[in-house]
Amino acid sequence: MAHIIEIMKLEELLQATPEHQITMFQALTNRNHLLTKINGIDLWIYDVENNMFNVMFRDGEGNVRSSTHPILDYEETPEGIINPSRPLCKESQIRWNAMLHNLSVDPSLPEEGHIDLDYKNRTRRVRSYYKVSKDAEGKIKFISGTSEDISKTQEHMKAVIESQNEYIRVINGLKSTFESIIYIDMQDHSFKLLESSMRMRNFAEQFTNAQEFIDDLIAKTFLPEYKQEIKELSSLDTIKQRLADRRYISFEYQNTEMTWLKLKVLPAEYTPQGELTHIIVTSEIVDEEHKTLDQLKIKSERDGLTGLYNRSTGVAQIEQQLHEESGFLALFDCDKFKLINDTYGHLVGDKVLIVVAQTLQKVFEGQVVFRLGGDEFVSYLTQSFIDKKAAEGINTLGIFQQLRAELSNVDIPELCGQCPSISFGVAKSDKDNLLPFDELYKTADISLYQCKKYGRIDLHKM
Repeated sequence: MAHIIEIMKLEELLQATPEHQITMFQALTNRNHLLTKINGIDLWIYDVENNMFNVMFRDGEGNVRSSTHPILDYEETPEGIINPSRPLCKESQIRWNAMLHNLSVDPSLPEEGHIDLDYKNRTRRVRSYYKVSKDAEGKIKFISGTSEDISKTQEHMKAVIESQNEYIRVINGLKSTFESIIYIDMQDHSFKLLESSMRMRNFAEQFTNAQEFIDDLIAKTFLPEYKQEIKELSSLDTIKQRLADRRYISFEYQNTEMTWLKLKVLPAEYTPQGELTHIIVTSEIVDEEHKTLDQLKIKSERDGLTGLYNRSTGVAQIEQQLHEESGFLALFDCDKFKLINDTYGHLVGDKVLIVVAQTLQKVFEGQVVFRLGGDEFVSYLTQSFIDKKAAEGINTLGIFQQLRAELSNVDIPELCGQCPSISFGVAKSDKDNLLPFDELYKTADISLYQCKKYGRIDLHKM
């Protein structure tokens, strides 16, 4: 009960005529019976002047009963005085007796209050509210009140507290994972930051509306290429529709600080009718995850020894360029590579391959270069690259001569003064008369054979 329910309007009853007193008493008795039956509370009154205690209560079977008896001795007051069907423990009985006695003899005590008492088995608790009534001269006439079993209330509170504690534990666990956690009301668009960086918190302080906050956050912190992608998720109405048939929505993006973040939107609360009322938006930094993915991607695309593109990636890259721009497909292999391996060992052979790969990248900067396998390499020289070199005074043959010149300056100590050298063959590609990679490779391979056999190649005939 929120407060005291008086058993009788005592002042009115004392001032009424005998006939009116009987009518009022009967009416109040009927009311109290209903209060006891419906609300499960015990109603009591102590007539101080006549030393009579009356209680209306529900017994163990739920029936409403009443009990009236004098209080002969405060120390020997029956332990079931509040509810005869549920005796109090000895300690609570003594406390109750003392309270009732003190209120009846000391007018200076508070006229309203409550006391919590334990039943005899100490598994349940009762709360008794009281009010002191006085006559016109200030003499204490009655002490009245209500009693109710608060065990269920306490159990509920314990459950609520535990639920809150569980909520706190969950939030604390999430804090260690997520950079920010935002709780959004889908009805009025208010929001709370359950967890956030100081920067995010300062940014959010400018807003009370979640939609405005989201819009400004995207505008100011997302890289341009991700703004269009997130546009679909920037509307709370759209989010509500999307969450109707899925457990969550996720999106990864880079912010203006080049940090990778993952947004996740999850439903939080629904009405009994199933309408979504609240959502949680989390963000976590996933830089390390992206670094790992980048590393795996690189590993899958690159040759483990030289760091160049591997065969599958290189061929795919060149096939794409063949459709975009004319140029030359160039095929290279290392001269006398088997002899180097046999004479100096495979470790020295690996050094030669690495040096050749680095030199190809240097001379053919910006062009696709990959290791075909063994000591063979492939590059595609686009027409724009050839035109650029021509503007520098270097013709097509001169580009390959530059490659040989660079290799002639390489010093690998294990080769005892010898320098790596390569042979090459080329095939002209015309995007208007497109040949597939395999056909170009065959032509370049024939050209490479001529180069090795005759020591020269005529690019002008191609």
